[in-house]
Amino acid sequence: MASIILGSAGAAMGGNLGGNTGAIIGKFALSLAGQMIDQRLFASQRSFSNNGGRLRDLSIQSATHGIMLPVIFGTVRLAGNIIWAQPIRETAHTSSFNTGGKGSSVRHTHTDYSYSASFAVSLCEGIINEVQRVWANNKLLDLSRYTFRIYKGSNQQLPDSLIESVEGIGKTPAYRGQAYIVFENFPLGGFGNSLPNLTFEVKRSIKNDSTEQVEDIIESVVIIPGSGEFVYDTLSQCKVEGNNAHGQWCPRGKTQTINQHNLSNKANVLVALDQMQEALPRVKWTAPVVSWFATDLDAGNCRILPGVEYKSEAITQPSTWKVGKYTRSMAHQVTKTNNRPIYGGTINDASLLRYLTELHNRGFNIMLYPMFFMDLPQKPWRGRLTGTPESIENFFNAPKGYNEFILHYAQLAKDKVEAFIIGSELIGLTKIKNQHGEFPAVNELIKLARQVKAIMGAKVIVTYAADWSEYHHTEGGWYNLDPLWASPDIDVVGIDAYFPLTNTSHSVYDFKEIVAGWNSGEGYDYYYNNYQTKTDKIPLAALYAWKNIRWWWENEHINPDGNKSPWKPKAKKIWFTEYGFPSVDCCSNQPNVFHDPESLESHFPHLSQGRPDFYAQRIAILGTEKQWQNSDMVTRKFLWTWDARPFPFWPDLEKVWTDSCLAVWALGTG
Repeated sequence: MASIILGSAGAAMGGNLGGNTGAIIGKFALSLAGQMIDQRLFASQRSFSNNGGRLRDLSIQSATHGIMLPVIFGTVRLAGNIIWAQPIRETAHTSSFNTGGKGSSVRHTHTDYSYSASFAVSLCEGIINEVQRVWANNKLLDLSRYTFRIYKGSNQQLPDSLIESVEGIGKTPAYRGQAYIVFENFPLGGFGNSLPNLTFEVKRSIKNDSTEQVEDIIESVVIIPGSGEFVYDTLSQCKVEGNNAHGQWCPRGKTQTINQHNLSNKANVLVALDQMQEALPRVKWTAPVVSWFATDLDAGNCRILPGVEYKSEAITQPSTWKVGKYTRSMAHQVTKTNNRPIYGGTINDASLLRYLTELHNRGFNIMLYPMFFMDLPQKPWRGRLTGTPESIENFFNAPKGYNEFILHYAQLAKDKVEAFIIGSELIGLTKIKNQHGEFPAVNELIKLARQVKAIMGAKVIVTYAADWSEYHHTEGGWYNLDPLWASPDIDVVGIDAYFPLTNTSHSVYDFKEIVAGWNSGEGYDYYYNNYQTKTDKIPLAALYAWKNIRWWWENEHINPDGNKSPWKPKAKKIWFTEYGFPSVDCCSNQPNVFHDPESLESHFPHLSQGRPDFYAQRIAILGTEKQWQNSDMVTRKFLWTWDARPFPFWPDLEKVWTDSCLAVWALGTG
């Protein structure tokens, strides 16, 4: 026919255009012309069909019989074993188009085929906590693109609906006591139309039926990171780089996700909350941290401002960043190193409100925890902030001062939280005494508590989170914070309780030693004349023993001038607004230190080698919880900390989060 003849001619003609490409173009063009001649000579309409490649073998690998069922503890990557499968499913995808003119046409039809598989993979003995990640041929899968169901291996689990629809009711095993995963119509196109090698990261908490578990007794947690412009947002947010040109935004580059870096197709914070509720089923209280930034260690020059990670080189969608009266262009620019901010920016107000709503919807009470960071080289601790007695009033009350920071969140969170912290670890300020024998920072905190209470109402618990070395007394034996604790606008005594509990060259693995450490040792029986080397023990009287919390709570306090402080014995309950331990060896020797190579405050605990030791951390937490369980004095303990970024994406995604190297998991459960 003409199409055959002209097709050969077209190949020759196309060769003049250059190489194989020209030949193909020429052949195709004249083939169409030949088809049109065919139509005129032989028919008014003709049709042509062709098919793409097809699989000949539609079978799938079967199970390996006799293989042992793994028993895992912690987090393990394993391959699993196929326990059920259907033949590979073929789906035809047909497309067609017409060529030709009026009165005659040619119908072209093309059929391609795609393949999918439905199968079940046995993982291990149950009960597991979760399947955290899945790899196919060592490529991490985005599970949001697949239909799957995970059975965690309980003795009550029911048969899978898909398997039952194939095998029949009453004929389908439930695989009780066995964790497995079912994939439904798993697409094979990206894997050479064959089933890939699948591996699974499976988490199973370490349980010992003879011992009470840490996870089962924790009731209150602090939530961080506190900085990150949309880190708490329950809506997925994006960043669009570009620039303004004549009032119009001109995007450039790709749109980047801000707060969705997981395989669940939802905001990070929602995944992290799911994980927390699963890991810590008895949590009742949460304390999300929210941060502004301080500009100077001298109170006379220091300003407290909300910060942003960048100013004008990008916009965010669907939400625009705003904190109080501050827009992105007005806010403090967080210091950058190597073109990356050393902190995340302040959390967008609307994002925070959505998060508070989500926490309440999940049944949590909330203690909002405003906390400022020092945006200075080497990230000094806010407790280093100091100044003259005359500078303190200005620090609190000046525009862009401390009170503006705290009162913003009091107004924002009104009717949305059950507790509120007016400050944290301002020991460098609260110990300053003026010529009249007064502590001006304490007086300012008392006035601030009154303002916060007036805004938030009588039902909201208001407190100050004192450092463990601050709440008791200051140099010379003055009970400087007692006027604050006695204030009618402070409802509980707040302590960030990082007391040293042991002094050993090895980790402590018996929680009874931790319990004993709360009632003996450094800060209770003695103190060290040389704090750095922990040498030269000096006996410590009960009235000055800062770890002897009960004596402080049950007694009147006499200041060095002979006058009683305003504190009344047992007047208010005590909350540990923070407590916790780093996940390294000897963590209970010095719980207040942390590791951060970018900070001058970075240390490992006394006698620690800096080796990860999650078990020591767990024992220290367990001993602390047991010591104060059912206490008539310490009635709430907030564990530091749970991260709003989900594991394992934080800390694995180092290009997304600069603090990934600092990952310290509160419980060490994997």
